[in-house]
Amino acid sequence: MLNRKIISVAMLSVLLLSGCTGAQETNADTSSRAQVAAPQENKSVAEPKKEQAMKLIIDNAVVPVTWEQNASTAALQKLLPLTIKMSPYGGFEQVGSIGQSIPSEDTQLTTQYGDIVLYA
Repeated sequence: MLNRKIISVAMLSVLLLSGCTGAQETNADTSSRAQVAAPQENKSVAEPKKEQAMKLIIDNAVVPVTWEQNASTAALQKLLPLTIKMSPYGGFEQVGSIGQSIPSEDTQLTTQYGDIVLYA
């Protein structure tokens, strides 16, 4: 009977300690992600985006466009004029194909309402 209690307490201790260890790793992962994302946010503030002539029309409303400066947007600009048929996805975003592949520069970023993102 005493052995059963000792084993139960030991197993409970292991479970509790492993739970605490997992929480610390999760916090460390979150901190790492925050550190990676922070320079990108500072970069966009330090280097203002250059606006270029383009009309984005959604349901007959003209929406202003600010381009990122990279190979993906340069390739997309060469495809203009372009019409993309969009479909709802996930209840909060729209997706559509541009009909061909263009270069991608995969980076971690934080999107905001109205952002247009290339998924490769």
